[in-house]
Amino acid sequence: MMLNLLRSGSLESTVQSTGEHLDAVVAQLRAIEQELGARLFRFVSGSTHRIEPTVAGRRFLQRAPGLINQQRLFEESLNGPSDPGALRVFASHYLASYLLIDLLPAYRRLQPNSRVRVSVRTEQQILGAMLQADECSLGLSAPVEFPEQVEYRHWFDMNWFLVVPDHHALASASVISLADLANESLILFEPGSTGRQHVLEAFHAAEVQPRIGMQATTTAIILQMIEAGLGVSVLPLLPCGRATAGKALKVIPISEPIQAIQSGIFIPTIWLQDPQVQCFVELARRCEL
Repeated sequence: MMLNLLRSGSLESTVQSTGEHLDAVVAQLRAIEQELGARLFRFVSGSTHRIEPTVAGRRFLQRAPGLINQQRLFEESLNGPSDPGALRVFASHYLASYLLIDLLPAYRRLQPNSRVRVSVRTEQQILGAMLQADECSLGLSAPVEFPEQVEYRHWFDMNWFLVVPDHHALASASVISLADLANESLILFEPGSTGRQHVLEAFHAAEVQPRIGMQATTTAIILQMIEAGLGVSVLPLLPCGRATAGKALKVIPISEPIQAIQSGIFIPTIWLQDPQVQCFVELARRCEL
């Protein structure tokens, strides 16, 4: 946790990566300082969320990763790995729902003795978990940052499509423009989402003012809302159509360019050579998208 804070310089980012309450995180950070007998960070003047490391904090940042790894190796030399044959997979909601569920059976066939723990997290939380990885793990998500302690491997891009109920007036169109959506009630991702920003930028470039009727957190929820007739949406979708399969929906290409959503695999550098990680990454690379 302290390493994540000093690397990011953001208390807010650290809180998001842990999923804990702000007060609890601050208490834990101050407890670490008290145990070490040194102040490791201070708040930037005028800010309650931005921090900067002290002199002691910079020393901590330089030396702690190596010491943590040495401690792990020492403990394993005495007791063996804490859970040999276990792989922790952190994934975004989208990738867990539409890709990971297909990867796991193939992985199990190749690694029958491996135990897999799956955790669904936000992109920031996944990156935080990779920075603190003290167990064999990897992350599947869109990239938000590229810290040197974590290797990022690009996996695929997702392009954007209009999704409407199959009885909608636009359902028979072979392609639509953003101008065609000027009078439609749109369902978008919540504010702060990278995907939402891409969509709004595309509308701005097309000089179209979108009508935002509703907002939701995940693709799965938005698809259910569209099926219920609550509006239409512009969504990033896999070419295989897995997200909309079996639903009373129509997917229509959009003529204007919208910045694609990147997805990749994050691997803590200390686990790059682990056979379980290598097996999983190779399966992901060959996965039908």
